[in-house]
Amino acid sequence: MLSGNVEREISRIRIRLQGMVGDVPVPAAAGPTVSDPRGTARSFRVAETVLGLLRRRPGEVQPMFSRLGPAQLLFGVPSARLQAFVDQHLGPIQEREGWVATLSAWPATNGSRAAVAELLHLHRNSVGYRIGRIRELIGADPLDPEVTLRLQAALTARELLLALREVP
Repeated sequence: MLSGNVEREISRIRIRLQGMVGDVPVPAAAGPTVSDPRGTARSFRVAETVLGLLRRRPGEVQPMFSRLGPAQLLFGVPSARLQAFVDQHLGPIQEREGWVATLSAWPATNGSRAAVAELLHLHRNSVGYRIGRIRELIGADPLDPEVTLRLQAALTARELLLALREVP
């Protein structure tokens, strides 16, 4: 339990632990700040889930609950509702990791086929093919900005659901 600048304190502790264990990355996470001791258990559960999200985000070692963006809001949504949202918007592609990765990379690269191809180690034409198939399968155009927002929310919900399943 930390007070003050929690992010700085977690970073300090993580760096000290990193020095003890060597080259192995030391992940660290925090749940929401609580002012009442009754909220502590929930904050710890959220921190465990944030660590689950961390495992799904290569390269990150210190995700803070306060910086999760839309995922912060989704923590308050029951899992069944999250799953229904994911099913509605991702439908048949949600189990195809390669296509999910393509859909996730699309807005992150501002819709650049070349950038998505480089990021995912694909040919540029493969990216175009995947986006076309995704469009057909979900019945919506992932290039439409409004659709992109819904798909990003569904991808975030999917990621959160996967992390929640990993929490003991």
